Amino acid sequence: MNKQIIRSMALTALATGLILNSARAESGVNSETAQVKKDSADVRNDRKDVHNADHALKGDKHKLKRDKRDAGAAHEKREAAEDSLAKSKKDGSDNHEVTRNEVAVAKDKHTEAAENREVRADKRDIAEDKADIKRDEKDLKKDKKDQNKDKSDLKREKKEAKDEAAQKQNDNPGH
Repeated sequence: MNKQIIRSMALTALATGLILNSARAESGVNSETAQVKKDSADVRNDRKDVHNADHALKGDKHKLKRDKRDAGAAHEKREAAEDSLAKSKKDGSDNHEVTRNEVAVAKDKHTEAAENREVRADKRDIAEDKADIKRDEKDLKKDKKDQNKDKSDLKREKKEAKDEAAQKQNDNPGH
């Protein structure tokens, strides 16, 4: 009687071990599957980030071109105002006109300086966009590498789970 109890307990322990081992294998497959899905989402998000940074870079380049054109026009306008001031001083115009020309030169200098500040800001934005693109491409490359590694781990886990199930089937043909 004791031998039967011992055998029964041994079989129960063996069956429990096999069940736990297969559950552990399944959880390994499930965790690897979840990791592969997470990596796929990371790659997709990194691609979006690269695309968005490229789009921002294009916009900043267009803005820079427009601001350079505006700065050139402001420079030309300031030079014209300085010429007008020099002419009014030279030909002996009244003080009212000279003062008006001096104010125009001051306004044009201010406008030109503001346009040049915008050009410098645009150049900084372009540099930041390029750095963002470089960082996002690096992240994308790393995430693709992780995704490929996790896919191979998943494939290996599935193969191991399949082999364990086949081994269990061979060990216990009646179950």
